[in-house]
Amino acid sequence: MQKEDVGSRKLNIKGIVILPIVVLLLIVSFFVFRSHIPNMNPLQYGSNRPKLEYSNYIPKQIGEKVDKSDVAIELEIFPSNYTEVVESNKFNISQKNRVQLLRYGQTVVEDGSEEDTFKNAISKLSTSKTPILLTNQIVSLYYKGVMQRFKLNVIENNLQKELLEELNNRKLKEIRDTVNECKSLLVEDKYEECIDLLRQKDIQPSNNLQRIDALNSYIGINSFLTDSKGEDVLEKVSNLLSENDTEVVKKTDVSIQNDDNSSIESQVYSDVDLVLLEELINSTEYLIKNLSDQNIDIADIAELGKQLTYIKEYTEKQNAGEDNDVLGIKGILSVLDYNPENPKFLLKSIKVKDQNILTVSPYIEEKTLVPEVLDSNFDEAYDYPRSAFVRGRIRLPILMYHHIDTTSSTNKFVAGLYVSPLEFEKQVAYLTKKNYKTVNIPEFNTILSSGKNPEQKTVMITFDDGLKSHYTQAYPILKKYGQTGVFFVISNRSYIAHQQLKEMANNGMGIESHSKTHPDLTKVSTEELSAEIVGSKSVLESITGKSVTGIAYPGCVADDRAFPIVQGGGYVAGFSCGRSIDISTSSKFMIPRVHIDNGLDGFIKILSVGGS
Repeated sequence: MQKEDVGSRKLNIKGIVILPIVVLLLIVSFFVFRSHIPNMNPLQYGSNRPKLEYSNYIPKQIGEKVDKSDVAIELEIFPSNYTEVVESNKFNISQKNRVQLLRYGQTVVEDGSEEDTFKNAISKLSTSKTPILLTNQIVSLYYKGVMQRFKLNVIENNLQKELLEELNNRKLKEIRDTVNECKSLLVEDKYEECIDLLRQKDIQPSNNLQRIDALNSYIGINSFLTDSKGEDVLEKVSNLLSENDTEVVKKTDVSIQNDDNSSIESQVYSDVDLVLLEELINSTEYLIKNLSDQNIDIADIAELGKQLTYIKEYTEKQNAGEDNDVLGIKGILSVLDYNPENPKFLLKSIKVKDQNILTVSPYIEEKTLVPEVLDSNFDEAYDYPRSAFVRGRIRLPILMYHHIDTTSSTNKFVAGLYVSPLEFEKQVAYLTKKNYKTVNIPEFNTILSSGKNPEQKTVMITFDDGLKSHYTQAYPILKKYGQTGVFFVISNRSYIAHQQLKEMANNGMGIESHSKTHPDLTKVSTEELSAEIVGSKSVLESITGKSVTGIAYPGCVADDRAFPIVQGGGYVAGFSCGRSIDISTSSKFMIPRVHIDNGLDGFIKILSVGGS
């Protein structure tokens, strides 16, 4: 009995020693085995998969689009950096572009250069240090590019291998041909084509297939086991995008490249919708939450969320008028690239700290951004009710200016001869915004000879005396707004240098006669009268190399002696002063012009009813 007891005790001791070892080996084997199983924390798939929730942001009925032009700002004058931006980038600005910019605060221009890629366009703007605008379009394309790269990485590093292994291990005899074709596609890196094939078959799901199917859904691929659709964030937030941007995001192939934001020297501003940013950020958090423990590299998604959050904070600070560190926001502009078929630029005015700034953004236009500008606008509504037309006359206001400058004079007559540069710019900008055509003497004569009102609202802008401010102030403003001025110059007493007169004429301005020495034409001899009228024409034509066909009488006065000389001297029109904006087709040599002074309200009234 003692021997048996001893033997039993030895066996018990061995059991006590061996059992923990066996348990330990089992535990180690379990964890080693688990490390080779990708689905230890199984993803739910199909209708059980957690859905990405969206905020209640839809501003209109589902299916309707937001017209972003509704919120565009109307401008009184162009932003102060307009000329610098246009000239430094050599933009092809049409008159309709100018009208749209004033009416809607934005316009789209053709890219006159060969900067065909987004990256090259950004480089062009950076070289000229043009303010760059970050838009919904750019952010959406950046989001798409990062998501595409993430999707390809997941397919290449995870899904493709797992699916091929699963198809090799499982015996799916009923769809053997499909499986073999699918395996061939996987070898050729055609993962989504393989999924399309599987989607057509009734497959019994395994744990691994469920994991693969769930991952597909997270990266935007429709389920092949259920009727569930993959997440398409940009489609679900499309109501926050314009119709144009929705189309662009669908059609444009983008790439994400290495970051080099140090090369962007421009100031960058944001015009990105904050709700759009919130939804995109929400989607990155959703992916990180659900995929962080699935042996998937989510670094791209984490960086995407970081960049979007930075843009959101930047936009909020900009909107609040707070200073911003611009370096971080340049990241998107440095890594995004695409190659549009018809590259364009969006010019948009934004208000920062109560100042309008003209910004530029590379732009793809699938649908017209702002309404078309129509030239046949003569009968469109006027801001001041227009007076009745007079039979035998055409409606064509002729505006008369003297000094485009400021004055400290308290003399009412002298002060009335001055219009400040700012007020003059507001008046010219108003004409441009309302799409008035400004004409020179030959164009005016053609309209007058037709005896009919023009189809387009039309005015003539005239200046008397050849003053220095006409070259330094009026001429640049007219060029800026694409308008024409008619300058009546005293040929032998001009304050504008001959070379400057020639420059103005070469740039579309009309250089016309205001006599040789500015006498009262009713008080000079017939011989002197002829010299003043005909002689001034000859002098000015020799200076500019252009025909002189119009004369404005000094002091707006002339008598019957002057008219035959004017007509016989080669002039087609003679101008005086008056209140009427209706021009008689039978009085070409005594045409009234309405004097213009400071103020926009009175100016607008004159366009409809004339002077008072």
